[in-house]
Order: sequence, then structure tokens, then C-alpha cells
Amino acid sequence: MKVEQLPSNDLTFDSAAVAHNIYHVLRERLRLILFSAALIVALGVGYAVLAPRLYDATTTVQVNQVAGNVMEIKNSQTLDLLKEDLPATIQRKLTSMVVLRRVVNGLHLTPDMLDLKKKPPGYYSLDAMAYYLGHYHVGVSSQVNTRLIYVTGESRDPKLAQKISEAVVAEYIIQHVEEEAGVSSSAMPILKTQTDLLAAKLEKSEQALQDYKEQHGAVSLEANQNITVGKLTEMNAKVTDAAMERLRLEADYALIQQLGTHDPEKLLAIKSVSSSPDVLDQKQNVANKEAELANLTKRYGPLHPKYIQTESELRELKAGLNRTVLKVAAGLGNAYQSALETERKFKQALADQEKRALALNKTAISYNVLQREMESDKALYDKALTRLKEMDATKDSAAEEIRVVDPAIMPSVPAKPRVRLIIALSLVGGSTVGIALALIRGLLDNTVKTVDEAEAVLGLPCVGAIPKAGPADRRSLVPIAAARRNSDVAEAFRTLRTELSSVHGNQRHPILLLPSSAPHEEKTFSAPDYALSLPYQGTLRTEVSSANGNQRHSALLVASAAPDEGKTFCATNYAVSLAHQGLRVLLIDADLRRPSVGKTFGIKTKALGVSDCIKGKVRLGTVLRETKIEGLFVLPAGRRVNNPTELLSEAGVGDLLREAESSFDRVVIDSAPIHAVSDSLLLARHVSLVCLVVRASKTPRRAVLRAIQKLAETNSTPTGFILNYLPRFGTYYYRYGGEEYESEAYSATGTTTT
Repeated sequence: MKVEQLPSNDLTFDSAAVAHNIYHVLRERLRLILFSAALIVALGVGYAVLAPRLYDATTTVQVNQVAGNVMEIKNSQTLDLLKEDLPATIQRKLTSMVVLRRVVNGLHLTPDMLDLKKKPPGYYSLDAMAYYLGHYHVGVSSQVNTRLIYVTGESRDPKLAQKISEAVVAEYIIQHVEEEAGVSSSAMPILKTQTDLLAAKLEKSEQALQDYKEQHGAVSLEANQNITVGKLTEMNAKVTDAAMERLRLEADYALIQQLGTHDPEKLLAIKSVSSSPDVLDQKQNVANKEAELANLTKRYGPLHPKYIQTESELRELKAGLNRTVLKVAAGLGNAYQSALETERKFKQALADQEKRALALNKTAISYNVLQREMESDKALYDKALTRLKEMDATKDSAAEEIRVVDPAIMPSVPAKPRVRLIIALSLVGGSTVGIALALIRGLLDNTVKTVDEAEAVLGLPCVGAIPKAGPADRRSLVPIAAARRNSDVAEAFRTLRTELSSVHGNQRHPILLLPSSAPHEEKTFSAPDYALSLPYQGTLRTEVSSANGNQRHSALLVASAAPDEGKTFCATNYAVSLAHQGLRVLLIDADLRRPSVGKTFGIKTKALGVSDCIKGKVRLGTVLRETKIEGLFVLPAGRRVNNPTELLSEAGVGDLLREAESSFDRVVIDSAPIHAVSDSLLLARHVSLVCLVVRASKTPRRAVLRAIQKLAETNSTPTGFILNYLPRFGTYYYRYGGEEYESEAYSATGTTTT
């Protein structure tokens, strides 16, 4: 047998749905929230009433903005009054054990004055009392971005609170003055000894430096180093120039040796020859004479005496140029040798200068060491001497760190406990705890609460949303649908009747109106096998039933997953609503273990009923009980049997239900819980319609899903479910119900129903 898969209960909510659910979780557990808030407020009030009354007095002091010690004395413990962290430092020192001990001694405080528990005399030491005073009777605080410090004394005695506040400030000032004076007096001898030692060390280092100067002749070592460095630079430049000149002459001399010394024309191509001063002068004379001859050529002919004379002089000059060129070329070898010797001498002089520089640097190493040591000793001595003079100048003055701005005033009203604050915090805390507990319980709650949630979880349509009935209605022996026909509960069952009317038959039927003799009955627009106000035995009823021509589905099994879901309540009121529609309705109490339908209508427990009919001892028509509600009949459970499950397994159950369906328009069966016993599963085989009752905020989801699973295993799929006992606040019910609309409608018409 194939079993349908149960719908998943994993739900996805948007933010609005989450907020909606949280709101209803809190509303549903409003009593828990109120109880938690009330409990914690009561505890807070009790504490405020029983707590001892404490008074406090505050002395306001200001940290001075001008430094008391204007000279830098690094070894002194004097605080710099301009430092930003000074207020915090002073604040900490105000509650130091040194100050607190002085306060205990100065005020002659006793354990009773400090509210210490009674112990034998001498039990509490001075340190213990000072510790208790600092932790429970003295408070020190500061204001941000200011140099104000607040020293608060607290006690049951307002006068003692004032004294404690004033004493803490006074003892701190005295202790600070004594500390400053003590530091100056003790530091003077130490600083004097240190200065003398530094002076002796400085003298020794100066003498060592002077001896070294005399020994090495290093009176002006730095100047000698500068001169030596300058000479080295100059000598390097000369060596470089000599090398360049030697290389040039060497190249020209090699070229002359290659060309020879007989051709002046070729020798003039050598730079050393052509750039010789004598050669340059001769070349200039030749050029001038050639220019003069050119001018004469224009004025005179070649036979003119001046022309002839000038031409002769030109030849003499050219011959002299050639002789000069040959002479210079012949002397170029000597020039090369001279340049070579000059380069050698310069290199030797450079090497000698480098040796002198190295020797001077070696001397300067030791000199610099002695010089630095002397300068270091001198700096230390100067600083120590300055400190000594400053210490001597300020030894009789102490910096005033703080001054009193606002002295403490004896309080007139207690500062603690703060009743209003305690109550407010208790209320907030209690409400927070209550809300947290409510949310936690809501998170752990696995029941269904709304129609949308139930439909999403169960995968079944909701055919009815029944609001929570009042205590009086639940205790009444008359169904609400009959006793209070204008109530929201009755309207909910009429809605349930409308929802289920479409599944009782396969086609819609003609509208049959009530006769005028029934003014309080309703007009019905859709009702299969309809036979309003007709006698049970009659031709018209038979004709209407025959006209339908379809299989009848007039039997409805009302079941629940677990006990106390309200299935009997729903079955009874649904049957009443059907009877109000003009139908002949049979309400069967099939819960043979805990029958309750009969009690609602005042039928005795031992009356004959279902169990007797199944056994065949009686006929259905003989055990039916007509109720005060027109058209409604009840078949009680009958006498108790020892084996209800075996009884419901007999074939007589099907015969009984078929006979009931053939005799009544609607058959409503109230059965036992599915998980408790298997009675409902046996009955479900004989009916076509099954409706589950689910109690809002009580029935676990898994229990309902398991019940649906069990019904599916018997090939019975529930038609839908009834969400019973919905809370009346918010939209839990009114989203699906209409009490406000109903009440307005009935009040407008002035109709009342008893």
C-alpha cells in the first residue's frame, strides 16, 4: 500500500510574517511577561525598602594648571602638573592605602562606624579597616575634559560622610607636601656626590687629551687634516695632467719617428709640431707676406722691383718655416722625456702625501676618542651641576597639586537606595526577562497557532477556524451554536457548515426556502440532498434524493490526534448548525471509551446506543434520542464494552452507518483520538469524509502529521482540519472570523436570539 508523503514543515517567512508571529507569541504569553515583570519589580521594591539608608557628601577639588616645579629635576618624584594623565594619577593616589590609613587614624574610625560585622576587639587591623573604607565608603571620580575630581564619602551617618570626604582630601594634601619635602632632602646628598665624581672624571679626561696633543704635536689636528686633504686633491690633479701631457707627446714622438725628420710638409700635420709657438709665428709671417704679394700682383707686374723683392722675402720666410719645423720635430723627443720625468715626480709626491695623510688619520683616531670622552664627561657634569643648583633653589618649596573648589556639605536626604531608579530598572529588567522567556518558549513551541501556519504545515485546507469559547460556554450543557446563535463561535460553525457543504455531494441543488412559519431559520443556497422541514418519511424527500443520482457522502467522521483537542465540542456544534439549516442530522457518539456527547444533551450514561446496535441487540430506530433542537438526533455510545476495538472491527459498524446515512441528511460521528486508540482508524474505513480537529497552540505538529499518516495508511485522506480554540486577540481569530461584523449586523437589526 502506497502512503502519501507528508508535507514538509519547513516554513519560510518574510520579515512581516516573522514580526507578526513574534507579536502573537508575546501576546499569547502576556501573563508570563507580566508575572516576570511583577516578580522582579516586587523584588526591587523589597530591596529598596529593606536596604540601609546611606548618605554621601562630595568634595570637589581642582588639579592646578601651573607646574609647581618649574625646573627639570628628572631624579625627583615631583609630578608634572601639566600632564594630561595627572588627574587620573591623583585620582588613584587619593584612594591609596597610605592616604586611607591616615584617614582612619585621623578620624579615629572604629569597625562599628564603618558598618563592619561585630567581631572581638582588635579583630580588624588598620589595613583591613583602610581597605574596607576605600572600597565601601570612599568614591573618587572625575569629569571628562576637565581637571575636576570629586571625592565622595558615604556612610549611614550624614555627618560622618562629610568628615570622610574632607579628611581624604586633607590627608592627601598633607601626605603630598611631606613627600615632596622628603624627596628634596634625600636627593641633595646623592646629587652632590654624583656631581663631585663627574667633576673628577672630567678633569682626568681633559688632562689625557692635553697629554696626547703634546706627545703627537696635534695642537691643531683638524687644521692639519684639512691641509693634507687639500694637498692630496691638488696632487691628484697634477698627476692626472702630467699623465695626459706625457701620453700626447708620446703619441706625437712615435709619429715623427715613423715619418722621419726630412719632410716639413708632413711634420706640420703633427699637432705637437704645428702647435709650437715658433712654428705658429713663422706660419703667421708667411701668411702675411703672401697677402702682401697678392696685393702687389694686382698693382704691379711680376717684373716690378717691389714684386720681385716681396717674392724673395716670401721664399726666405718659407725656408725659415721649414727650418723651424725641422727644429721643433727634432726637439720633440726631449720634450717627451721631460714629460715622462715630470709625471714620475708628481706620482712620487702623491705617494708621499698619502703616507702623511694616513699617519695623520692614525693620530686622529686616538685624538677623537679622547675628545669625545672629554665632551661626554663635560656634558654629564654640566647637567648634574644644573640639577644640584635647581634642587638647592627649590628644596624649601613643594608643589600644590590640588586645591579645594567646593567643600563637602552634610547631606540631609539619603542618596541610596534610589527607589525610582531601582523600580524602573526592575520593571525594564523584568519585562526583558519575561519577553526573553516568552520568546524562548515560543521558539521551543512546536504547535500550530494560525490557519496559514497550519495549512502550510499539514498540507490540508482549513475548513473551520473556531475561536476560544468562554468558561461559561464550555461548562454549559447546551451547545453554543444553539444557546448563543449570534455569537462568534456559532458563526464560526456556520462557516464550517458552509465549507463542508460542498463535499457532501457531487453537484449543487436547487434553492429551497423555508416557509414563513420558521422566521428564525436561515436561507440555504447550497445543500446536497436538501429536504428542509420535510417529514422523514415522505415522497418529496425520496424524489429529491433520487434526483441527485449520485453517491451520498452524508457521513462525516470528526477525529483528533490527541485527547482534549475539542473534537466533541466541534462535532456537537457542527451538528447543531446543520440542524439549524433544516437538515435531519444524526450525531453519533463513537467514542466508546470516554463518551461525552450524551452528557451534553442530558442522556444517561447507561443508555443503549452504538455498542448495542453493532452487537445486533437493538435496531437503530429504537435507540435514537431526539433533542430539543429540531432535526437533531443523537445516538449515544451505549453500554460499555471491554473490547471496543474488536467491536468496531465487526461488520455491524458498516451496516449501522449505511442505515444512518439512508435515514438522515447528515451523519456526524464523534470518535476517539487517533494516537490514543485505533477506533477512529477503524471507523474511517466506512466513511468518505474525515475531518481532523487541531487545537491551536496545543497540538504538536508532529502529532497531527502522524495522525494524517495513519489515516493515509487506511486509505482515508482527511477532507480538512478544524483549527479549534483560537485566541481572540489580534488577528489570530478575527483574521478568519467576523465577530465584530456579526455584532454590528445583529445590533443594527435589533434581533436577539435566546
